[in-house]
Amino acid sequence: MSAAQFSVMDGHWVIPFVPYNAFGGGASVGPEPFLIKPPLGIWFQMFSMETFGTSVLAGRLPSAVFALLTAIVTYYIGRLVYSRETGFIAAIVFLTTRIVLHGSHGGRAAALDTQMVFFGTVMVGAILWGLKSEKLQHILFSVAGISLSAAILTKGFGAGIYPLIVLPLAVVHWRTIFTRAGVYGLIATFTPAFLWFALATVSNPSVLVDMFNEQVVNRVSGSKATYSATFEFMKAPYFRKAPDVLDPWFYAMLPSLGAVPLGIYSKQGRSTLATHTLFLCWWALSVFAFFTVTGNHLWYIMPAVIPLGILCGILIDRGLRPSPEAAGLVVGVYLICMRSDMIGDGIQLITRGAVSPTPPARFVLATSAVAILLGIIYRRQWMRKTLRTNLLRRVKPTTVKRLFAISMIILLILQVPVMEMGHNNQEQVGKQVQTGTPANATIHLYPSNQGPIYSFVFASERVFDEATARELNNNTSIQYALVDKSKVSDISRPHQRIGELTSYRQSSVIVSFNSSESVQESG
Repeated sequence: MSAAQFSVMDGHWVIPFVPYNAFGGGASVGPEPFLIKPPLGIWFQMFSMETFGTSVLAGRLPSAVFALLTAIVTYYIGRLVYSRETGFIAAIVFLTTRIVLHGSHGGRAAALDTQMVFFGTVMVGAILWGLKSEKLQHILFSVAGISLSAAILTKGFGAGIYPLIVLPLAVVHWRTIFTRAGVYGLIATFTPAFLWFALATVSNPSVLVDMFNEQVVNRVSGSKATYSATFEFMKAPYFRKAPDVLDPWFYAMLPSLGAVPLGIYSKQGRSTLATHTLFLCWWALSVFAFFTVTGNHLWYIMPAVIPLGILCGILIDRGLRPSPEAAGLVVGVYLICMRSDMIGDGIQLITRGAVSPTPPARFVLATSAVAILLGIIYRRQWMRKTLRTNLLRRVKPTTVKRLFAISMIILLILQVPVMEMGHNNQEQVGKQVQTGTPANATIHLYPSNQGPIYSFVFASERVFDEATARELNNNTSIQYALVDKSKVSDISRPHQRIGELTSYRQSSVIVSFNSSESVQESG
């Protein structure tokens, strides 16, 4: 978002620039091309800022829009695979899973992940549809290629998960894929990405190598490891944290991976639906397998939410009658009520403390939900024929499924917290600097490596430069500086502290060498 803001203000519309870059570990001050990530996601933020102004809302808007668009695409894939109700539930599962709803790289953050997930999901959906519709193959395979290219131009090598996802489709349907329509799709995949990388290479010949080292080598080698994981080869605790990042639906997703394939094969045997179900399981599990080895952040598994959501939709769609899916649904509902933090927070908020989500209260809720669910599943066994006929005429099964999904989204949205930007107080201090210093003021950094202060850079909207301790003490043209808190003693020139901000494992002090400074102390 900082790159989008600076590029809009300075007119860098082809290759985004940043005024301060500490992304790679070191830091550089002053305008330079931002080539660690491809530009498409930043371009969307730039278009939003050009339209609505360089605000936080404008920076986050593309992520929110693409999260909603992904839900729509998820609906259509669920509808293509099984039914409208499945797609409806899958879309709601995607939007209300914690990694999308609350996550630091979800739909309410100015990150690139929801944009990449949208393009990747479109690619998978277009291939599935193309394999089903021979008349539209040329168009759909080209759409798939353009979408994969857009995913690459959004997240670079992170988009490599999507060719892996569709690999089984290419193997099974190779006669259909490797046709003229498939060739058009390949051309559409590589042409846009190639053009931008070729252009970026003119200004920075090592851009592709640098991006590969940053996004792949450093993560696989372990230099980017940020968590203690379950196994030594892992860079993030995907197994241990999966219930948290996929909350509350994790407890339905897990049984759906077993109950849905079992139920479909027991009823349909080898069929198109069975093939699609196995593909959904591959889609979800391949994401975990790929990033367990190559990833170092939990939000990388966001692409798995779509197939898991569709499996949940099938589980609910088929689980309201006696079947293996019904057993999985009962287990899932019980565990959601008992284990989900989001459901517990929602209960506490709605009841306003009257019913605390303590284990006894949650057990009553869980057993009641299971009892109602079992009553619906076995309604034909316990209802009298006359009562059953009259009731089923009035209440359709699709209505029950939709009411269930709608109640979940209402419960979750009621307890969505307000999301703050950035690290700690950076936005607040940046706004104070923006309003309390001259518009042409330059903030000098000492030392130049101040860590990830992007939120401060974005909110302050000021020019940044670097300075040594000698320059701060002797150059009277310097009026403002951001100094590492441990280095303030190096400044002998008269000054006053006008603010303090915190970044990752670091605190800095904003000093003014102008006694008439109007910024209020915020530290």
